[in-house]
Amino acid sequence: MGVLETPDRLRRESAPSAAAQPQAADVRTVPISALDSPWLRAQSRVAIGRLNLPPLADLRAAFVELAAQGERTRLGYTLSASARNWLFDPRRLTELADEVVVEQELPSFAGPDRDEVGYRELEHLLRTIEVDNTTTAHFVRAGDHLVFTQNHALGDAHLSFQLTSALVTLARGEAMPAWVSAPQAAHPLWQAVTHGIRPGRNPLGGLLRDRISRINHQTSGRRLSPDWSPHPQTAFRSLSRESWQEVKAWRREHAPQASLASLQLVILRQALASAGIAITPETVVLYDCRRYLPGREQVRGNFVIARSQQLGDSPEDVSATLANTLEQAQPLATLVAATAKNALRRPRTRHTPPGQVDAECLPAFVFPPRSAELETLPWQQPDLRWLAVSSGPPRANAVTATMMLLGGRLSTSICYHPDVIDATSVHAAISLMESHPVALLERAVGM
Repeated sequence: MGVLETPDRLRRESAPSAAAQPQAADVRTVPISALDSPWLRAQSRVAIGRLNLPPLADLRAAFVELAAQGERTRLGYTLSASARNWLFDPRRLTELADEVVVEQELPSFAGPDRDEVGYRELEHLLRTIEVDNTTTAHFVRAGDHLVFTQNHALGDAHLSFQLTSALVTLARGEAMPAWVSAPQAAHPLWQAVTHGIRPGRNPLGGLLRDRISRINHQTSGRRLSPDWSPHPQTAFRSLSRESWQEVKAWRREHAPQASLASLQLVILRQALASAGIAITPETVVLYDCRRYLPGREQVRGNFVIARSQQLGDSPEDVSATLANTLEQAQPLATLVAATAKNALRRPRTRHTPPGQVDAECLPAFVFPPRSAELETLPWQQPDLRWLAVSSGPPRANAVTATMMLLGGRLSTSICYHPDVIDATSVHAAISLMESHPVALLERAVGM
């Protein structure tokens, strides 16, 4: 996932919370890796509902059980005052659970449409829950919704989904999930490079092309108002099954070689433009580099990278470009370069709001694979499975769209800065994605 900025909350000079202070010599200190440190200024947030949730006491007990696994789950990690290390104190996990697994009231949102009421509930929770970014992991039980907020350095979407589902599973008295005991890659980047770079691949060529396209990008000079706030908001909808079926049917007839992800990316760009949001020719695409690891080894932290690319207009062109990018291991080369650069500099812990914004909105696209762990959660009703993601845009005039298939419907979250992009336009774009997906595809290919 992307970046939810918390500019003034992660400071080296600030004192850590009580949960983050070492109490004894046996507190374990784990250096924050070069793969994770670039994400220290960011938060990611996931809201899931409607669920049959266990009582708060059971959720806290499950937190302690998961956190006690140490590096296998990372849930018991806290952040040092220097923002250079994780701290792990197994003796204080119960106290930590009381601090970071909490309950809050959910305001009543009345209305005849159950989906619309649920959307308003999730958007409200993502907007109003405030968690200091020195808090590594934080759960809120709000009615029949569960909200997980984490410092993004703890891990990417894989870990967010795994921890959220595991907390509910254990609290319901079920067994520890198998992923907890699965082998972890000792040196994931090196293992991915030695396994993923093969003859015929030229990942550095794509890396250089992408970097040149960024250098040539110009800003408009449009000034932000002095009271601009860098805190993004999220618009969420679970698109109908009918919408998803229309997209699949159009693909079978007109673009059988295109991936479903490429179709959704085209639909997203066309919807934003149709809603009156001027967009850049480039799209930021998030790639998961776990595909380059051998065997079944896992990475607990961050192993994703974002690449800015011009992908074309038709779904088949987009699909071919994405497939070639993956085949040539270009995301892995980008991750290697970014990690080397970050290893040589101290992570920034402050954020200076920009004085001007780009003329065009930069779309960022995240399409996580289906999650069996999320699918099997104790949903109240099979057709009400909502997962909203708050994952901040890469710059002021940008949106991050996270789209994930859950319960046969596409959970769609668009994160944006409301002081820069009009909220009405964002919601209009989502409505177009649901009600007119085929028209958006036909517009893209000139039909």
